[in-house]
Amino acid sequence: MVQRLEASGAIPLGKTNMNEFSSGLTGHNEHYGPVRNPWALERSPGGSSGGSAVAVAAGLCLGALGTDAGCSVRVPAAWTGVVGLRPTWGRIDLQGAFPRAPSLDAAGFLARGVADVALLSCLAMGRPAEQATETARLCLQSRRQGVSGVRVSVIEDFTFGVGDRDLDDRVASAIALMETAGCVVDAVDASWLPRLAHDDAALDLLFREFSDVMNAALGSELAGAPLGHDVRADLRLGANVSDQRYRDLLAERRRYDALVDSLFERVDIIVTPTCHFVPPRLDDGKEAFASGRFHCMPFSMLGLPAISVPIGLSDDHLPVGLQLVSARGSDDRLLTVAAALEGVLDATGDKKERTDAHGL
Repeated sequence: MVQRLEASGAIPLGKTNMNEFSSGLTGHNEHYGPVRNPWALERSPGGSSGGSAVAVAAGLCLGALGTDAGCSVRVPAAWTGVVGLRPTWGRIDLQGAFPRAPSLDAAGFLARGVADVALLSCLAMGRPAEQATETARLCLQSRRQGVSGVRVSVIEDFTFGVGDRDLDDRVASAIALMETAGCVVDAVDASWLPRLAHDDAALDLLFREFSDVMNAALGSELAGAPLGHDVRADLRLGANVSDQRYRDLLAERRRYDALVDSLFERVDIIVTPTCHFVPPRLDDGKEAFASGRFHCMPFSMLGLPAISVPIGLSDDHLPVGLQLVSARGSDDRLLTVAAALEGVLDATGDKKERTDAHGL
């Protein structure tokens, strides 16, 4: 993956801080300290790819690499006001990346615009430079011209009503702008999706696989390894997931696969908040982050491509992200619709609001 980017002419600038072994949403690393949100230094940028998001938001680089087993690209993107893509599971190889949860892990990218994310992800997938450039060009075209007839759906009891009313209003305004861009917006009944979001199935999968990975990597040395409290907590949770529970989870995921395939016969794009609350303060404690995976984790479990696009600022003058999700393998369509939304946001002045408020 990294070798493909370097072969295309990408220049690596350095490493960024992150949650140890991708354990958590806080952006805090017990060995290296916290990552700070450039919009409000006392607040978290999210995790686990918080350092990558901050580097992009602060204008230090064109784009940054992240990994997303649960929400680790999309939530940092939302909380720092940048674009973050989790591609279809398996689209980008993970060679050279230490696994978090192999059946959930996806490499993704963060950048300040959808076209940049499209270019980087296509190159990392191994597409020829000309094809990657064409995908980025189509995104730029969608920014100017919109899209026509794309079926965009909100999910009852899931897209709205979970978190802050302020964020719901921002999401509703962005969805209305998608109609301006040519989308056909409707509500769809998918009652299984809120149930999956409230269930512990995806987290149990993640923690069990993480525990297996760490035991395989460190073996008898795991007990004495200098691991932080967050990593230890994840390992304890994973150890409590029995073999039978893990087998049941894999079977349950196959049942949900059939449901999501049926859903995407009726719709093209699902929209939700990326996260239903603004970034917590660094000293708020882990409990403030507890439900941060709510809108992202079900789609990670199902291997779907998803992107977070910044849609303006909350009443607290903090970035808000909208998550767009599409069917497996439809990454290019997802990117063009996201770019169309980006275009109408720019036309209404929301881009100026979100980028100028703090001089970013």
